[in-house]
This record gives sequence, structure tokens and C-alpha cells, in this order.
Amino acid sequence: MSVVSVLFVLGGFGLLMGGAWTLVEGASRLARMIGISDLVVGLTIVAVGTSSPELAVTLTAAFGGKPDMVIGNIVGSNIANIGLILGLSAIVGHIQIPDRLLRQDFLWLLFATLATGVFAIGGRFDRIEGAILLAGAVGFTLFNYRIARGEARIHADLEIPREPGAGRTIVLSIVGIIVGIAGLVLGGDLLVRGATDVALTLGVSEYLIGLTMVAVGTSLPELATSIVGVVRGQSELILGGIVGSNIYNILLILAAGMLVTPLEIESIILTVQIPLMIGLTLALVPILRDGLHMRTRWGWFLLLAYVAMTAIAVRIDPGA
Repeated sequence: MSVVSVLFVLGGFGLLMGGAWTLVEGASRLARMIGISDLVVGLTIVAVGTSSPELAVTLTAAFGGKPDMVIGNIVGSNIANIGLILGLSAIVGHIQIPDRLLRQDFLWLLFATLATGVFAIGGRFDRIEGAILLAGAVGFTLFNYRIARGEARIHADLEIPREPGAGRTIVLSIVGIIVGIAGLVLGGDLLVRGATDVALTLGVSEYLIGLTMVAVGTSLPELATSIVGVVRGQSELILGGIVGSNIYNILLILAAGMLVTPLEIESIILTVQIPLMIGLTLALVPILRDGLHMRTRWGWFLLLAYVAMTAIAVRIDPGA
């Protein structure tokens, strides 16, 4: 394991975090100026922004012929988003659950997650299935676009005075978005290169690297956003970002990897990791229906479930 590989991994993490944070801040500020709610911002701009690291890693790995890292990254990221990030957020502070999230948006997450399980049955993700998932991403985006337009129209009808320096804020937000995307793309490339070299040197499979180190690394922007959201009392932004990120991880990012190249699914992913992802997603049903607020005990449950799942993955790693 060379020093360069370690620097690639550390530099990749840093660029992914910094790029995603800059992108989310710029996009969120831009959206709120036109009157879009925290939930819609979370489900779309924050979700896509914080999922950009997964997209960069997935495309780099797909073009590099590393299907285990593609699938392991997406599955591991979705598990980390629910177990680690939502769990920690619920422990740190109270999370208010919007009624719309349970009635509408969570159904999109269930569709995406269960579709992944169905498509995986044959042991291979192909381009047709990727196109179906991508169509779902378009539908979900249009669904939230219509809601955003309605909210913006209401905001405009209220004739709220424009903030001083709004033009400068818009320019800075656009610059932040561009810089953030550049950081994410470069960070994803560095992370995949460094992680692959570390995996080969230590004798650890690319699957496990994708499921743990890369997945958690690319989920750090969601974690940072969620913790800040808890402190600021923006629970809609937290839940919207996590649910939306998991939706786009499958419908957009996994689909992109499938369209680049058909992905062969290792038996461990098919029989263990995808079922764990589905199970953890289904576990959110009673949690979200428990009340208007996500209780601390549910946060501990999700966090311990994530630790247990990671331990299982390490124990049965096929490359060990």
C-alpha cells in the first residue's frame, strides 16, 4: 500500500465532502429564494447534491469494469443513509415527520428498493432494467417539480419583498454549484483509485471496500447535512435529503451504472446485502408511523442495525 494511495483516499474523501457541501449550500440557497419548502429542497436539490459522490464513484467504477464496487457502493450507501445517518440524527435531536413524506414520497422509496430486489433475482442487472429505473427517476423528479412550481407560485402571489443583494447571492450560489460538482467528480475518481489499490494490497475484496469505506465516505455529505439540519431544527430537510438520496441512488445512479454496462451480481450481494437493504427500508414503515416525531429509541435501533449489518458484511466478505 503506497503513500500515494492513502493520499488519494484521504483527498477523495475531502473533495467529496467539500464538493457536496458547497453544492448543497449553493443549490439550497438558490431554491429558497423562490419559495420552495425544505421538504422539496431535501427531496430534490439536497438529495441529488449529496448523491453526486455516489454518482461519481459509480460511473468511475462502471467504466473501470468494477461491478462489485458499483453495486456495493449503492447498497452500502442506502444502508448507511438509513441506519447510520438517520439513526444518528434521531439520537442527536427530535425529527418531525411530515405527513406528505409517509403518504407519497416514502412510496417512491419502497418502489425503488423493491424494484432493485426484483431485478436482482436473475443475478444480473441489465440495460433494460436500468432504463426502467431511470424512467422512475424522471417520474419522481417531475412529481416534485410540479409541487415546487405550486409552492413557488404561492410564494410569488404573496409578493414577498426581494432580499437586498439577491442578485449577488444568486451568482455566488451558481458558482458554488459549479465548484461543488467539479469537486465531486475529482473526488470520486481519486477515491475509487485509492480504495482499489488499498483493497488489492490488503487482500480485501472490492465489494467490501465499496460497501463500507466508499459507501460511508460518499455518505458523509448526507451526515454533515443531517447533523446541521438537526441543530437548526430543519427536520424536513433531513428526512427529505435521506429519502430522496436513497431514491436517486437507485433510480438514477444505479440505473446509470447499469446503462454503462450490465452488472453481474455476486451471490453475497444477492442473498445478503440487497435483502438487508430491503429489510432496513421496510423497517422505516412502523418507525415513520409511530408518531409526528421520530423517537430516540428508533435512532438507536437504526444505528445498532447498521453496526450489525456491517459486521455481517465483514465476516462473510468473499474476498477474505
